[in-house]
Amino acid sequence: MDGRKACLRMVEALELDGELYRVGTSKIFFKAGVLAELEERRDALLYDVFSKLQAVARKFSARRQMKKILNRAVAIRTVQRNARLYGELRDWPWWQLYTKVRPLLAATRNDEELRRKEVELQLIKERAERDQRERENLQNMKMTLEAEKQKIVQELEAERALASDKDTLLERSKQREVELEEEIVALHGDLDVLDSQLDRALKLQKESDEKHEQLRQAFDEAAEHLVRLENEQITWKKKEAEFADLLPTMERSILQLQEDRDALQKVNEDVTTLLSQREEDLARLKERAESSTNELQVKLAAELRTTLNNLKEVQGTPRTNLPS
Repeated sequence: MDGRKACLRMVEALELDGELYRVGTSKIFFKAGVLAELEERRDALLYDVFSKLQAVARKFSARRQMKKILNRAVAIRTVQRNARLYGELRDWPWWQLYTKVRPLLAATRNDEELRRKEVELQLIKERAERDQRERENLQNMKMTLEAEKQKIVQELEAERALASDKDTLLERSKQREVELEEEIVALHGDLDVLDSQLDRALKLQKESDEKHEQLRQAFDEAAEHLVRLENEQITWKKKEAEFADLLPTMERSILQLQEDRDALQKVNEDVTTLLSQREEDLARLKERAESSTNELQVKLAAELRTTLNNLKEVQGTPRTNLPS
């Protein structure tokens, strides 16, 4: 929450339009072009700051040079004035007397010299303290500007690295999403193939049921015919001579029908077994396909959650400049 407040304060200080950025938990996302504009503003501010620093340094140097020039001019005028006075007074009798008496006034001269030196020393101390304060202020200003410059450079590098990581993460997420979609499409294709195989198996079972029903009807008809033959056995005994040749043929037909019935029963059993196997295979394939689909959906959901969490974490780092 503190990071979000800090981000909001920074954005408010920049006086940006609310449509040009979005503030996350601890990060700011800018639209395209805003980062370049902010960098230009930063360069302009740094140019102003360093220009002011250079101006202050040049002002300080110019002042020191001017003070040297003024001191040199004052010294020259003092020497010239003393030389003129000495040229005027060196032939004056009183000056000659003064030069003779002057050694006798050494104590007074030493006191005056000491007071003068103390005044000069005090002036020099004040000037040195003033120069030291100005130098410290300039040094502090220089250190502050260097720290701000280093901080801005670090933030810029961090934002560039973060933008690169964000693009890489988005590209990897898109590629993974495409791969998962391709796997889902392939699974749907497998499901379609399994459905077509199930339809064919059901169709084959239906045809087998129809054949079995036809054979059962034929067997029923043969049984009914056999019953009728048995019921008409008394009558057939009268016609036994006539049907003597026909009876073996009928018996062979009955035997053939029985064999056909047995063969059809065996075929029906084989078809039933094959159908049950196909149903089991189909059930296993469906379970496998559903399991694979569920696993892929879970992986896709996990990948999407991971991507969203990474994006939220990317949006959570405090910074000044980020492309949208």
